[in-house]
Amino acid sequence: MRMHWLVCLVAVVGCKKEPAAPGVEAPAAPASTSEQDALWQLAPDGAQIGVVGSPRGLAMIERGAVAIDAMLAAAPDLAPLHRKVLEAWTRATGSPTLGLAALGFSASQGFAMFGSDTDHAALVLPLVDRKRFVALLRHHNDGDADVFEQDPLDGTACKPFRGRYVCADKPVLFDKLGHGNLAALRARAGARGDLELVGQGFGSAPSSTFAVAVQLEPGTVVVRGMVGGLPSQVTSALGNPIRPRDGAATSAGFGVFDVSPFVAGAPPIPIARGVTLAQLGRSLAGPVHFAIPTGAHDLATLDLAMRIPLNDPAPAKLLVEHCAEIPGVGPLGASFKNGACHMSVPNLNTEIDVWVDGNELRIGRRAEARAAPIEPSRLSTELAQGAWSVAMFGRGSYFAVANLPVMMAALSRLPPEMSVLPRLLPLFNEFGVGVRKDGDAVHFVLGLRMLWANPPDVVDQVLAISQAQIASGQATGTAAKIAASTPRSPFAQDVGAGAGGMLAVIAPLGIVAGVAVPAFLDYMKRSKQAEAALLGPPTHAD
Repeated sequence: MRMHWLVCLVAVVGCKKEPAAPGVEAPAAPASTSEQDALWQLAPDGAQIGVVGSPRGLAMIERGAVAIDAMLAAAPDLAPLHRKVLEAWTRATGSPTLGLAALGFSASQGFAMFGSDTDHAALVLPLVDRKRFVALLRHHNDGDADVFEQDPLDGTACKPFRGRYVCADKPVLFDKLGHGNLAALRARAGARGDLELVGQGFGSAPSSTFAVAVQLEPGTVVVRGMVGGLPSQVTSALGNPIRPRDGAATSAGFGVFDVSPFVAGAPPIPIARGVTLAQLGRSLAGPVHFAIPTGAHDLATLDLAMRIPLNDPAPAKLLVEHCAEIPGVGPLGASFKNGACHMSVPNLNTEIDVWVDGNELRIGRRAEARAAPIEPSRLSTELAQGAWSVAMFGRGSYFAVANLPVMMAALSRLPPEMSVLPRLLPLFNEFGVGVRKDGDAVHFVLGLRMLWANPPDVVDQVLAISQAQIASGQATGTAAKIAASTPRSPFAQDVGAGAGGMLAVIAPLGIVAGVAVPAFLDYMKRSKQAEAALLGPPTHAD
């Protein structure tokens, strides 16, 4: 589990860079794709999956690994994890130094992998030291080929091919190299990246396809692509694309998702006095929008600011007035007062109001929050200006959490394999995802930004915050001083955004878990009881 976390971190850490403006650089297509194009041309005939990486992408992954190693080495509380990582690497490569050179590789070349159900896999490796590479594994020579005899390459033959070092687990693949056409599928990603992945026709889904481009900048990764050939059961669950509300880009978090596919054709089951599920479903006029204001420093001040458009507010008004009667909601302390239903959400340890404002059903805090503006990031701008079937975004800093010691103390009681979480969470500052359906396909963008998107001096200062400072509560003040001394850094903007944005993508799930799921389970129980009462006891004929 810990190694999994490290792999995820390495992918987005990258290298250091010069000071940045508040508008964080968004990864884009590489300046040159000639190396990737040449590698795609090596795809063998019949290949169903392909992965190609540029020299730049490989270099950034290597630098990310080195940066993570430096972070682990500098943190006394992470010393056991750092020791295990180095021990594993040394056993595998014979070298205590992290880097491609220990494997005989170099970032002067790209790399590729191609595979299929029948011919298995072919690898194009960025090899510069053949002697070093083959010395790591048991092998014998067969002409100009190195044939390996140790897992995971047991039986694999590697040899020079068109100026590259190519490995294949079946000899027939060497004759097929260069006769495939995965490059045409790659174009369906709609973007180029330092890492590119494609696939088509797998097993029981011969019409399925996917094409993905991974774009990298230091501390930031954006994944763009499409998945095609999806069954209607999947695409029908996604609403029509729509743009999030104006101003979302400057919020700490925002999102849009359509619930109409789930309530369409709902049965006329009573859910509160004078309101049925069917009536409520028909009254919805569009997707749910939410926009979390900046400045929230704990769950108690978190405002979801949800808005659900209505074509008929009458059912929603009745629902709000009689919210204490809704199955599963009464135990949450729901009560109607001053035109709103007030209740607690146990999963989020917070309170919310539900009320009708004109032709909208509102969920959040009725008292309008006074939010300080922040500079929009490139990812937030892209998601806010696009049209999506589902979109969610969150930005902020865990160092802005008012009760950070309590939060980290709770995390420290997790199982040992998750004990690195208190160290990792403050490194994450932004997450966003947008999904748009198009026929039997979905197009998507997914972005993640971490501390390393900041200037080097900011990175060094934040990494110097110790676990003891976090546990004592001093980390919050230290982070605020760092932000104040570098006001144009992304870190300063993230601290100013507060902590609420980082909960943007899970807050709706908390409401679903704390309110909607209990209500639904109670509704199912009552509906079965009602059905049994109507039908009476079973007979022998039944």
